[in-house]
Amino acid sequence: MSDLLRLLVLIPLGYVVANAAAAVTVATASFGSDSGLRPSGLVIVSGVMMFYAGAASFVPSLLAIAASELWRIRSVFFFLIFGGALGYVIHQFAPFAGPVEMYQQRALAFPAAGFVGGAVYWFIAGRMAGIGRNRRQDGPA
Repeated sequence: MSDLLRLLVLIPLGYVVANAAAAVTVATASFGSDSGLRPSGLVIVSGVMMFYAGAASFVPSLLAIAASELWRIRSVFFFLIFGGALGYVIHQFAPFAGPVEMYQQRALAFPAAGFVGGAVYWFIAGRMAGIGRNRRQDGPA
């Protein structure tokens, strides 16, 4: 796959799918099966969470993606740590209010969603970061 095609297709696709996976994780964790929320309601809540997560994480994710491409960081741990930390920071600034139990669930749901989003992004686009750039060749000149 050419580098330009990867930059134009895989990176945006990875970002969108990672946001969708993170949103479904938060919606499922916050409104679990015992909440009485129907599947259609879960889809609506996931859509709202996807919009919120995408808006809140766009600039930090753009910087992390640029860093991974620039320095050829292909480690899944980079994306997992970044996603979890970003989920934690987003949770701290989340404008949600509710019962204490739901808040405690969300306190774990946002970092978990960041881990899921980071892993999904790595699987789609992050594991090929920086491919095609000039590499230093080891060995005698």
